[in-house]
Amino acid sequence: MEFLGATIKKLREEKGFTVKEVYTGVVSRTTAYRFENDFTDIGFSNLREITHRLNISSLDELVYLRNKWFTVTEGDDSLLSAVNKEITMHQTQAYDPKWENVSIYQQFKDSPNSKERFYAYLIHFVALLNMWHVDQDIVTFPSEFTAEYQFMQQYLLKMTTWTKDELEIFPVIGCFFEPTSRTVLLKRFKVNYAKYHEHIGQSWYDSYINHLLNYALSINTYDKQLATYVEIDQIVSEINALYDKQPDLKLNLINYQRLILLNGIVGATNQDYQRVALSFEMFQQLKTFFGTNIGVFDVGTDIGVFEYLENYLTTETQALFPAYFNQI
Repeated sequence: MEFLGATIKKLREEKGFTVKEVYTGVVSRTTAYRFENDFTDIGFSNLREITHRLNISSLDELVYLRNKWFTVTEGDDSLLSAVNKEITMHQTQAYDPKWENVSIYQQFKDSPNSKERFYAYLIHFVALLNMWHVDQDIVTFPSEFTAEYQFMQQYLLKMTTWTKDELEIFPVIGCFFEPTSRTVLLKRFKVNYAKYHEHIGQSWYDSYINHLLNYALSINTYDKQLATYVEIDQIVSEINALYDKQPDLKLNLINYQRLILLNGIVGATNQDYQRVALSFEMFQQLKTFFGTNIGVFDVGTDIGVFEYLENYLTTETQALFPAYFNQI
């Protein structure tokens, strides 16, 4: 969205917020600088967090301010703005069947325009996810919604070149696609995301790893098949190779901790005691690190994520490799 970063910068400066106050825990300082100069974007979820910190009530308000302050040359943003607004609603409110009567899902679900239908189904997808709890073992979509997710899969399969919106969406919804198509689409995601490497710069690696981890964790949650863990292991190996080449990438502790989690889950699936033990050992090392640097980290965010992921690994190991705890 044109001048989006510049709008955020103007808002931040007018409200007297520093870069650190607005972006800490969301994106790196380098990414924040590039975003505010409109060299890169930061994704829907990060944008919502930033607008919340700036006391902006909705993305519609942000778009209004952008149009007021800058001369916009791009096309109509109304669909994307409405999509973001409704996704935010379904992520923060309990599921209510009545929403279908007033949402853009109802408006566009039968549209002849493929993009409108794709985003309408995406909103339906987010609302459905909000019906389930994280502790459910396997999530199965109601049969009447199968056609919508098949459409979303085919929509992406037909497109060899993806927009940034589609690149942001695939790691979230890809876990529900048919495994063979999912493999094709993951390769296509990587090819298309690589095109943004030069444009985004060094922060591309953090963003790319984040998307791979989101994808791997989602397929672990919603598609517990043996082939899924093989796919996750391949992703773990790819990220480890990036870390070997650029050790500083481990400074993104959220990504690093999630990789430790996935490594342990794959180890538990393969009944690999050493691999699981290594993951728990790495979590213990991080626990010590957090403890000795308690003033540096946000207890509610950084340490909270650590505790959640460590508990997640314990739960997964108990389910996949219960004998591990007898060998400790």
